[in-house]
Amino acid sequence: MQKKTELVWKPGVKTEMYRTPVFSVNEVKSLSPHGETKTFTALSAPEWVIVIPRITDSSGKQYFLMVTQWRHGSARLSVEFPGGVVDEGESPEHAAHRELLEETGKKAQRLTLLGEVYPNPAIMENKSHIYFADCELDTQAQHLDEDEFLEAEAVPIDEILQKMGEPPYDHALMCTALFFYLRHIKAIEKNASQY
Repeated sequence: MQKKTELVWKPGVKTEMYRTPVFSVNEVKSLSPHGETKTFTALSAPEWVIVIPRITDSSGKQYFLMVTQWRHGSARLSVEFPGGVVDEGESPEHAAHRELLEETGKKAQRLTLLGEVYPNPAIMENKSHIYFADCELDTQAQHLDEDEFLEAEAVPIDEILQKMGEPPYDHALMCTALFFYLRHIKAIEKNASQY
């Protein structure tokens, strides 16, 4: 069995090959564990945030605020938790508050960082920060970007749990976010049962 240190590559020169408004394509030369230089492609993009917003109605029923929008990669509508790009100079937490308000018109009463993941570490350098937010019931107007067309709606949590992973709930990062939420809820329930 190999030692883990024998699996480590040494990144070398990184050259930007192409820049888009969303990401840059880079050529990366790395030294293999056997001392050979190989060339790979990596994408540089800003950090992302995903917010899992929960609201509770007067009867105690809980909902997630979801947004439906067109995705050009899959060429179809996708139902997702709100989120977006962390702007330059902005903290992920601030971006989470901003994206939640922009896309749903809701403010978080409390925002909790659930975890951070690399969306696709094989080719992408950025991280996605996943937050949970209990939201106020009051709603403000959406403030969408110029090329952003989406609809926000409250969906019962049970419905999301049943449908996640199937179209139109098949965005992989939303499945990951839901996993972090369920782990968070399980930890809360475990701590409550100890008292």
